[in-house]
Amino acid sequence: MKRYFLFFVLALFTALTVQAEQLNLSQAELNTGKNPFFSSFDAKMTFKSPNRILMMSFNNIRGNTRFGYHSQKANVLATCGIQENAPWFGPEVDFSWKNISTLHWFGWIFGDVGHAKWENPKFFFALNALYISVKPITLSYTIFHYFDGKPNNIPGISYRRTINQNFSWAIGADYNIRDSEGKSKPMFNIGLKYTP
Repeated sequence: MKRYFLFFVLALFTALTVQAEQLNLSQAELNTGKNPFFSSFDAKMTFKSPNRILMMSFNNIRGNTRFGYHSQKANVLATCGIQENAPWFGPEVDFSWKNISTLHWFGWIFGDVGHAKWENPKFFFALNALYISVKPITLSYTIFHYFDGKPNNIPGISYRRTINQNFSWAIGADYNIRDSEGKSKPMFNIGLKYTP
């Protein structure tokens, strides 16, 4: 029940921010599979104005909202979310230049995943990613730290194809060279994107 209440709060915050900042829907995505950013079935909505951006992603166990400054070359965002009932927060900074972009996202959590404790927050994750796009292919390399485990090193590739003026689909494959348990494993995903 607590998780649904927290999801409701995130959704309400998103709706109020969209209204107050006069943001317009920029894109909506449905993804399934697994990669460094999602697992299982995820939905994501992005709203933009000339210099503001708001993103909301969610599935059945987690959700997050990211809001902040937007330009052609950089995004600077404040982020917050819920991971299995535990709230978290942190900054995100993205840079882009021609066909190269980077993402740097950090989070601190109250308690542990599944067990919220309203006390001093502790380190939750650090995610740093590099993308090189040569349409329709995007190559990526992600380094993902989760709690105090060893870093996950994840190279990946994705292919995006246009369906029509508003819709496109993508398929991707990532390979976790070494996860926090020292194991390696492939990850596959597919997604549908709507752009008004």
